[in-house]
Amino acid sequence: MKYILIASVLVLAGCQSTEVKPLARGTAHSLSAADRAAIKRDVASSLKDPESARFGSIQAVTNSSGVVSACGTVNAKNSFGGYVGERPFAGVLYGGHFGLAGLGSDGASTIAIRQKCAEMGITI
Repeated sequence: MKYILIASVLVLAGCQSTEVKPLARGTAHSLSAADRAAIKRDVASSLKDPESARFGSIQAVTNSSGVVSACGTVNAKNSFGGYVGERPFAGVLYGGHFGLAGLGSDGASTIAIRQKCAEMGITI
């Protein structure tokens, strides 16, 4: 009986939820020409046809820790050679590179990326 009680307590302790803190809104960050080039280069490298990439608006914010996050849109050709339409992307700038965190490929991922960008203070 003692072991059942201990096991029950441990199982219930594992059910405790943790609070998920929302992303803090950042302040507007002006992208340099080098920043924009890094973003375009690193986003394009993740596409099926990097040379076909057509970028829309790209905006960035700096959070309280000094991290620069950027969101934007890109249109590129698929495997059949047709343009797929503007897809949102999001990521982080660091040391002359852009770490792509997400690129919208379907309805759900597109919505998720737009929501995360909005939480950071970027509307795309």
